[in-house]
Amino acid sequence: MLFISKFLIVQQSLYGDDFWLSYSHLAVVLAAYNEEEGIGPTLCELKEVLHEPHLVVVDGKSSDRTLELAKDLGAEVLIQRGKDK
Repeated sequence: MLFISKFLIVQQSLYGDDFWLSYSHLAVVLAAYNEEEGIGPTLCELKEVLHEPHLVVVDGKSSDRTLELAKDLGAEVLIQRGKDK
């Protein structure tokens, strides 16, 4: 499962009280369970294709190295309460 979202940023003009909206970093949320073989290539490709994405991996209590690999590649890792994707 893959979820992509943009963070909405509200900015204030330096020259008055004008405000405007802009989009900043892209957030990508991936659900993972025992994805040791696929998580590395997936995260590397997302980093290559997207401009500075915020990567979040939600791990379903994997018993392999999914968590370690995701962290090593700079992803924020969250562990879900249940098990599996």
